[in-house]
Amino acid sequence: MLLDVQHLTTEFRTRRGTVKAVRDVSFSLEKGEILALVGESGSGKSVTSLSIMGLLSSNGRVSSGKVMFNGEDLLTKSEHVLRKIRGNHISMIFQEPMTSLNPIFTVGDQILESIRLHTKLTKKEAQEKMLHLLDLVGIPNPVKRVKDYPHQLSGGMRQRVMIAIAMACEPQLLIADEPTTALDVTIQAQILDLIYRMREQFNISVLLITHDLGVVAEAADRVAVMYCGRIVEEGKTSDILTRPCHPYTLGLLRSIPRLDDHTDRLYMIPGMVPPPEEVPEYCAFADRCEHATDKCREGLPPFITLKDRSVRCINIIAEDA
Repeated sequence: MLLDVQHLTTEFRTRRGTVKAVRDVSFSLEKGEILALVGESGSGKSVTSLSIMGLLSSNGRVSSGKVMFNGEDLLTKSEHVLRKIRGNHISMIFQEPMTSLNPIFTVGDQILESIRLHTKLTKKEAQEKMLHLLDLVGIPNPVKRVKDYPHQLSGGMRQRVMIAIAMACEPQLLIADEPTTALDVTIQAQILDLIYRMREQFNISVLLITHDLGVVAEAADRVAVMYCGRIVEEGKTSDILTRPCHPYTLGLLRSIPRLDDHTDRLYMIPGMVPPPEEVPEYCAFADRCEHATDKCREGLPPFITLKDRSVRCINIIAEDA
């Protein structure tokens, strides 16, 4: 087991009081596996990843839980130790490379900085590795491109540079936070293929954070569906996408446009996601769920382990998506 997140709860101090963004989240990741965290904006996916990395903002903190990486709890490590783990053992690709890359330095300088910071390579060796990485991620004419600034590259090329930086030290775990956001469909497929090839070549594990179920179907081995800071369903990708058991998962799948659907309107999950400060202590999806009963509002439903998945619901469905 490479990564084992146990009962993670993350909260933020706000003007309206303390708000929980992640609520008792648990999942694991094996070596060489791709796990997708899926959910709407605000479901807690990115906060979960930042909690793992120790990169929460000053008003945020992990209030309970463990993040076991190679058998050691990252939440007990000092910032000095975490800096050595980040980059060397865990790397992260952020969803918007234009804001992650420094606009006043060339992409070559930024890749070199990452290599020199985390390795003991000489300047010449680091430059050779930089060119190798750029070639590896599919950037043409690396010798020329290292002199470019981020604004001179396309969105897809910037994302490739981010992947090159993330892979500079051949980490064991790669966290990819919405890596295909704002990219056209063709480039999305190329970036997903690149991440998949990095997994195959370096035998790394990938935590893929996305709201796009098409991305999940393309790349992930397993998927965990999040709603209002909790995981509501987890299992193998093929099982979750073909026979969802949680009403929220089914709603997400029904919302995807289909060529064989001749109805006048796209399906939409009724209602709205409650604000973080108003999430009830019973099933957070109950007020939007067509299968809900009074019992759903009596308390938080337990995680029920089935043959092929785990589901947080007392009215488990099993419909073909």
